[in-house]
Amino acid sequence: FDPIRSLKHLLFLDMSGNALTHLPDLGTQPSLRMANFSNNKITSCELFAGHGSLQSLNLMGNALESLAGLAEMPKLESLDLSKNALKTLIGLEKVPTLQSLLLTANAFETLAAETTGLENVSHVASMDLSENKIAAAKQLSGLSVAEGLRKLTVTGNPLEEEEGVNVRLEVILLQKNLQEFNGEPITPEERDEAKDLNDKRLEEEAERRRQEEEARQAEEEARRIAEEEARAEAEAAEAEAAKLREEQEAADKLAREAAEAEAKAQAEAEAAAQAELEEEGGDGEAGEEGGPEGGGDAEDGA
Repeated sequence: FDPIRSLKHLLFLDMSGNALTHLPDLGTQPSLRMANFSNNKITSCELFAGHGSLQSLNLMGNALESLAGLAEMPKLESLDLSKNALKTLIGLEKVPTLQSLLLTANAFETLAAETTGLENVSHVASMDLSENKIAAAKQLSGLSVAEGLRKLTVTGNPLEEEEGVNVRLEVILLQKNLQEFNGEPITPEERDEAKDLNDKRLEEEAERRRQEEEARQAEEEARRIAEEEARAEAEAAEAEAAKLREEQEAADKLAREAAEAEAKAQAEAEAAAQAELEEEGGDGEAGEEGGPEGGGDAEDGA
C-alpha cells in the first residue's frame, strides 16, 4: 500500500483481490471518493482512522467479524459489507450520510437494536440482509428504530420458512416508513392488512391483560379469605387455649384451696389433739400429787 501514499489527489482506489489483512489508513489520500477492498483477507478495521471525503467503500468478501474502527466518514453514502462473518454493526459509527448498506451473506441471527448497533445507522435508506441466519420475524425488532429505512431485503434467511407468520406484514408493523420489501413495493392493501393485524393483537393483548387482572384479583381475594380464615382459626384456637388455661387455673386454685383447707384442718386437729393430750396430762399429775398427802395424814393418825 506504500507506493500510493504519495497520490494525494487520488479519487478512486481499487485494491480488490489482494491479500490485505487490515483496512489501511487512507488519510494520505484526502481526495479519495471511492475505495474497493473487496475479496481480500481483511479481519480488522482498527487501523482505519476515518475519512472526510470517502463516498463509497467496498469491503465485500473479507473475514470481518467486527467493525471496530469503521467510523468517522461524514460523506460516506454506500457501504458494502457482504460476504463477511458479521453478527453485529457495533463499531460502525458517525456515518451520517450513509444511504446504502449491503450485509448479504454474513452471520446475522438478529437485528435487535440493543445488540446490533442498528441505532447508529437508523438513517440508512436501503439495507440488504439476504442470506443471513435470521430465523424468526421477531428477530427484526430493531427495524423500529430505523426511521430512515425505505428498502429492505431479507431473502434467503430461515425466517422465510417460519410457519403461520406473514413476514411482510410483520416488517410493515415494525417500520411504517418502509416502501419496498424483498424487491416488491408495499401496497396500501398490505398496510391496511397490517393495521388490522395490529388492531387484533392489541385487542387480544387487552383481553389477555384483563384476564390476568381478573385472575390476579381472584387470587388476591382467595388469599385474603384464606388469611381471614386462618386468622379466625388462630383466634379461635387462642380463645380455646385461653379458656382451657382459665379452667386449669381455676381447677388448680380449687385444688390449692382444698389442699390448704385440708392442711389447716389437719393442723387444727393436731393442735386440738395436742391440747387434749396436754390437758389430760395435767389432770394426771394433779391426782398423783393429792395421793401422797393423804397417806401422810394417815400415818400421823396412827
